[in-house]
Amino acid sequence: MNKTIVYLKKLFYNLLVLLIVLTSCQEKAMVLPAEVATVEKPAISPSGKYTLVIESNENPDLPYRKFKILDQEQNILYTSDEQFDIRHTTYFLWGADDRVWVYSGDIGTFFWENEPDKKKWQRHVYARSDVPAPSYLKEQRPRLHQR
Repeated sequence: MNKTIVYLKKLFYNLLVLLIVLTSCQEKAMVLPAEVATVEKPAISPSGKYTLVIESNENPDLPYRKFKILDQEQNILYTSDEQFDIRHTTYFLWGADDRVWVYSGDIGTFFWENEPDKKKWQRHVYARSDVPAPSYLKEQRPRLHQR
């Protein structure tokens, strides 16, 4: 009986340690860099001039996300025409030079640049550009973002 109690105590402590380790790993995995925007957390551009806001449509027939770019006074400067399927891994984030980046596991990687002289945000396909991807995309999908 004594051996059973000792065994159960060891088992309990081992399971407790395992639970603590797994919980701490999950918490670290859930912390996103400041440049990454989610539905719950808008992201401020590197210059501080813009805010990236993610909107979600949870319609079961067509669940998607899209983004808006706001200025410092919360005026909408741009709303994406693109709708990114929620069923695929998708990242929305800021990159260098206040570029908005979107990686979609469904349709690829894109970025938008502000063209002040035209007063618009221009969409670019990452695969057809020579612009380096943000480090977060390189870390998350290194084979797809090598430059």
